[in-house]
Amino acid sequence: MLDRANDRVLRIDATTGAASTLSPRSGTNLLDAPLGIATRPDGEVLVLNGAEPRIVSIDPVTGAQTDVGNGAALDLGTGPAAIDVTQRDPAPDTFATAYVAADGELVEVTRDADSATGAPFSAFPAGITESPVALAIRTPSTGPIDLFVATATELLRYDGDAEMTTLFWPSPAGVITGVDIAGSLFIARRAAECPSQENGVYLYFSTETDFQAYAVGDDLSCPGAIAVNPPSSGIGSPTLYAIQDAESDAVVEVTIEASPQVAVLATPTGANPPELVDLAVYLPEPASAATGLGALAALAGVARAKRRAQSAA
Repeated sequence: MLDRANDRVLRIDATTGAASTLSPRSGTNLLDAPLGIATRPDGEVLVLNGAEPRIVSIDPVTGAQTDVGNGAALDLGTGPAAIDVTQRDPAPDTFATAYVAADGELVEVTRDADSATGAPFSAFPAGITESPVALAIRTPSTGPIDLFVATATELLRYDGDAEMTTLFWPSPAGVITGVDIAGSLFIARRAAECPSQENGVYLYFSTETDFQAYAVGDDLSCPGAIAVNPPSSGIGSPTLYAIQDAESDAVVEVTIEASPQVAVLATPTGANPPELVDLAVYLPEPASAATGLGALAALAGVARAKRRAQSAA
């Protein structure tokens, strides 16, 4: 969990709801107004820093933080706001490719042990002027990846086969606050009022022309970012995590039995009241599980205050 108010990363145990500190509060490469978070099965945690745009890699065992690119300037575009990373195993002596959503474009960040390069990857279609709020990657076992970028009122898709970004779905009512993929495509959406019983998580069906309500109202009456954990066997329903933007921000868990079951998993506290904005789910690979990280960690980013300031500007 990225706690912007305290500029740190916390980890939430998805079984108990207990929160623990992952990143250090002293040393080098500290976070300052972090914006987004992404994780990989091998344990790597990537954080998009906001005050001085850069990407920070965090060791999941020690919490040590390293600037991607070893401190060299990294081109992340103008107004970088969201990050995700491919789930494929990288080539030898390289790291998984990361993607950043910035104003008007997607940026690709390629990495090796000594350096990193950020370069324009795909421009948004003409007429898209709002800043991104979320980014999700669909990584098939083979072939090109797809990327979904949410602004407040549009959902864009980078089609890996066509190698271009187009408008996938306009939000005719309400504001999109999150997007994630686990086989199916999910968004978090708010109506004009917050809280509202119409707010919540929506699921896209390819046979429909709109997203359909998945879990709405009550503990999801003012949703922020979302993260989806697919079923471990590939069969069954995913578990979904969402931020509830309330008087005291909370992380909400959505499971499926006969119907979606929604419950507050954790309400983090700190020296300063946390402000939560981004989630990433981490399920260690068998080799990583032995490190004592636990079976599952839900990581949330906190940068809503900065985005509010940007929106007001």
